[in-house]
Amino acid sequence: MKQDLADAESSLEQFLLEAHRANPQYASLKHFQPLSPARIQQELLDSQTALLEYVLGDEASYGWLVSKDRIVAAKLPPEKDLNGLINEYRKALLDRSSGTSEAQPAAKLNNLRERLYGALIGPFQNRLAATQRLLIVVDKSLAYLPFETLPARKPPVVRRMNTWSSGSRLRMRPQLRPWRK
Repeated sequence: MKQDLADAESSLEQFLLEAHRANPQYASLKHFQPLSPARIQQELLDSQTALLEYVLGDEASYGWLVSKDRIVAAKLPPEKDLNGLINEYRKALLDRSSGTSEAQPAAKLNNLRERLYGALIGPFQNRLAATQRLLIVVDKSLAYLPFETLPARKPPVVRRMNTWSSGSRLRMRPQLRPWRK
């Protein structure tokens, strides 16, 4: 039985190697290799770029800031709380842009912006001082949040934000697609 398992694993490995040689792009999509934090630091980041990844959870959510020389983690509000803020913020943005709610005070929109910034980027604020580019890897409902509309700090923490919708920083590079430049 052990020999059969070993033979099957060997056959699978041989098949994957042949598939990769025949069509590297398809093979990388179908059988991607996760990127370790060390590879992210070496291959994706330079001294002015950081990657911020989120994972939303029922009891708590988490964020990881990966820069060229360090990794910082933070516990964030639960998914339900973030979803409520995101939905309220998106509705306020839509009402403002469509003119359907002229009574919508700018103060409410600014308050929601600040709350989202505080919950999602605030825990990493002090570590972003030298960051010129922030790559954001979102999870679940964060894909619907226009991060570029969140407030900039003085001095600006981020001059250019790219948001990539990917299930995880551990996905392969070819799958990451800039959402907005």
